[in-house]
Amino acid sequence: ATAVTVTANLPAGFVFGSSTPVFVAESANAVWNCSASGQVVTCRTASMAVSAVDRIVLNVNVTDGAPVQATTSVAVSSGSTDPNLANNTGNDTAAVDRPTAIVLERFVVAGKQVQWTTSAEVNTYGFHVLRSKTGSRVDAEVITPAMIAAQGRQGGASYVFEDVSADPAISYTYWLQEIELDGDVLEYGPAVAGVGHVSQVSYALFVPLLGRE
Repeated sequence: ATAVTVTANLPAGFVFGSSTPVFVAESANAVWNCSASGQVVTCRTASMAVSAVDRIVLNVNVTDGAPVQATTSVAVSSGSTDPNLANNTGNDTAAVDRPTAIVLERFVVAGKQVQWTTSAEVNTYGFHVLRSKTGSRVDAEVITPAMIAAQGRQGGASYVFEDVSADPAISYTYWLQEIELDGDVLEYGPAVAGVGHVSQVSYALFVPLLGRE
């Protein structure tokens, strides 16, 4: 086939970055050129052998507008006669993972102080602290009188909340809630504190931090 064109219609919230073809089977020498106009990405190559298979990987940036389930539609055409036009289109639906919103480096309870440190905050609006006398998340209650505003943005920050109503004779269990700009809530913990006791919860990051644009 000559003058082969592949057109991909990206879902809302996807922004085309670049394209890298990964070639397999007979078409290892094909050269693809890709460009984007809005949500439409067009890739072209001068020719493909009969029964050749090429795989084109589109690198895209995912923004806040992306749906939870995103469908990309693809169509292929060429300058040659195609005896079967029925197999020239297709759709691919995939789940969109949420970007990492926060990197929590440290969550410590010492006496009446609840302390936490972030190394990155993306789309974070603020925080609430929850406390339980029994150690069960079921009966934990929000003890922050108002949301603690995020200070770190993408650079991270350190926070201290003084639990002034805590009874020093009780070993409380605490959780930290992160409130995002879109209203979603993420939770971290638990950490436990009591008389002369310090509990620290550490979090390790095993995947690249993703940012929202």
